[in-house]
Amino acid sequence: MARTSMPVMTQTTRRITYRGHPSGAPMLAEMLKREGVTVEPERPNEQRNNMADLGLTVVEGMVAAGAYDAIKAGIRKFLEFIHDKGWEATVEDDDPED
Repeated sequence: MARTSMPVMTQTTRRITYRGHPSGAPMLAEMLKREGVTVEPERPNEQRNNMADLGLTVVEGMVAAGAYDAIKAGIRKFLEFIHDKGWEATVEDDDPED
């Protein structure tokens, strides 16, 4: 009987930066967790764009550990979900060759 091997998912750690309304960061973390990624939040930095802007914008970092494809999938699903809100999520050191 022939043995088939499952592809090995490379585990990695990436820093993710979120910019937007404070409610978006927990949503991003939850979407990453649903993909099997471990998420550790960093302390948020509140930033106002200017005095005329009454909306609160935060910049929050988080460290995501898991399969690279799972991290990218979680971020992609988050960005698709919030596509018209102007919120951002970016992966630092976006290099799949780790």
